[in-house]
Amino acid sequence: MTDQTKPSYESQDPLKVQLPPIDAGKATKMATGNPELLKAAYALNENRLEIAEPILKNHLKRDPFDVAAIRMLAELAARIGRLKDAET
Repeated sequence: MTDQTKPSYESQDPLKVQLPPIDAGKATKMATGNPELLKAAYALNENRLEIAEPILKNHLKRDPFDVAAIRMLAELAARIGRLKDAET
């Protein structure tokens, strides 16, 4: 990717930048260090959102800065149409 084809995020509002969706395989890879997140990643992969959501929310109550859990919860929110939740 050349500099001309790279998106420029510096000039955009950071809250409005569209990030690419995370795929289930990437979520699984990010979660392998934590059995709880691994279970949530498998649930996301199988589109069992009702299982993944409480796991991720409970995990984030204990570790609110876990990037893997935040991304997986954002992916879940985007899948069910809660786009405002997915952004924040």
